[in-house]
Amino acid sequence: MPTDERHPPLSPREQVLFAGLADPRRQIDANDLRDGQLAARMLAAARAHGVLPIVWRKLSGLDADFGEPVRDALQAAGDMVAIMAGQSLLLRHHGGTIAKAFAEAGIPVAIVKGPVFAERLYEHASDRPFTDIDLLTAPEELARANAILPSLGYVALTKQIWDKSESNQEYKWGRSDNPNLLIELHGDLVHYASFRRLLSYSYAELMLAGGGDPAAPSAMLMTAVIHGACGHKFHRLQFAVDILQAGRAVTDADLPLLQAASRAIGADLELAVSLNLAGRLFDDPQVLDLADRFSSSLAAGLSKRLVTPAAIHDAMSTSGALSHARRKAFRGLQLLSRLGRTKGPASLPAASR
Repeated sequence: MPTDERHPPLSPREQVLFAGLADPRRQIDANDLRDGQLAARMLAAARAHGVLPIVWRKLSGLDADFGEPVRDALQAAGDMVAIMAGQSLLLRHHGGTIAKAFAEAGIPVAIVKGPVFAERLYEHASDRPFTDIDLLTAPEELARANAILPSLGYVALTKQIWDKSESNQEYKWGRSDNPNLLIELHGDLVHYASFRRLLSYSYAELMLAGGGDPAAPSAMLMTAVIHGACGHKFHRLQFAVDILQAGRAVTDADLPLLQAASRAIGADLELAVSLNLAGRLFDDPQVLDLADRFSSSLAAGLSKRLVTPAAIHDAMSTSGALSHARRKAFRGLQLLSRLGRTKGPASLPAASR
């Protein structure tokens, strides 16, 4: 859940513990969390990093008496998780209605990120909350898609003088009868125009990544990587958890398609760095092995030194200035690594189609 909340910095030991709590599959040792103050710190970090449902599920399932203040905090967290789950159900319903209307109008569109990840990558769908519905279409279809939304009861959110919807290819829509319904219509998940000239991820690239299936494991992994590495620069642990889960879902049978699509899109660097980060954060050999299948360039090596597990843990902490500098430098390396390249239309080699 997006938040501007900051948490106190975690020690190296606490970072390892927090990563274990945020991993949907990892079992935790109750003996590591007997300290109520430590449990409270884990909850604060979980709220800031968008992984509260996972951490709350694990902490509330422990046979431990943390004391009244932490019990109250757990109760409040449980209430918040229930609200998130209800909002996700409502958003999923409205997203399906919009997607159906677009399909009837002949507009290519796919729901991406939140609801797809929750349903396909997480054993407990409530572990992956989302606060909006992201719809990805082709850039040339944005005008037609935007024209349909008012007929479905949506209103364009107020534009300010500095609005960058057109240059970012990202349009936000809401409803006057329910302020909790937010729809984001994208022509490309790489929003910054200067970056998008070098690397784009629109409807065509999504379908390319999945071999025609926008919810294929390879497509979900590529979407999670683009979202974390090209959109938000990994400022919350939730992005790394998505990459972890998507990496775990990729099988040997998916690998040829993923490798071919990555080369065609030009995202080997992002895949290598993102998978390496997720594998190290959560100590996952399978994801680390997958990371090794991609770029071993100088830029990838430098990027892995910048985008470290500690940098991600600190991104939402009260001492996150160094993390911000590291992640911003990573964006610079992404751009530098592409200097001199001309982005062409992404297409798979004939043998991979």
